[in-house]
Amino acid sequence: MSRSSDILNNEEHVMLLYDNDNAKEDMIFDCINKEIEIGQTAIYASVNAEDPTHLLRLTSRIKEFGMNVDRGKLRVIDTRQCVERARDGDMELLDDLKKSVVQTAKEKQDATKSSRILVVADCADSLSKDEKYEECCKMEKSWHYSFLEWKREGLRVSVICPHMHSILDEGEEKALAVNHTMKVKVPESDT
Repeated sequence: MSRSSDILNNEEHVMLLYDNDNAKEDMIFDCINKEIEIGQTAIYASVNAEDPTHLLRLTSRIKEFGMNVDRGKLRVIDTRQCVERARDGDMELLDDLKKSVVQTAKEKQDATKSSRILVVADCADSLSKDEKYEECCKMEKSWHYSFLEWKREGLRVSVICPHMHSILDEGEEKALAVNHTMKVKVPESDT
């Protein structure tokens, strides 16, 4: 059984707790690859999406990266500005990102009723790393409300939000966990 199978079986809003970047990337790239393999669509929304070193790892780890981007099976979105504005309490760019998710979900589901969208978004993780926990919680709450609304509307969207476990105290972890339907601890990476 793959490590990502628990996350991918149903539409969930997942709090993905990790201890190191290699383990996080292993899990996230595995999830993205699994979704693409079964004909679904993945959106990778990351503050590192335009970082050359990170982009090189992404392109080398996602199977047939260029072809999947060209065919619309994978979208890579830079969220650095979204996080910068969220630090000041402005969630407008997050709202734009979520509108893009809805548009993609509706387009894919119009084409095939069994279509599902996987969103991996590390915006809130970036805020918690910068000790902006109030803004982080606000962002996660916003994602969660959108996730619940999408579910009510019949949109099949899963959202994975990674969070570095070692920087969260028990209260912070609980405050974030209430805004997710599932909490998963990433196993240590072998790499």
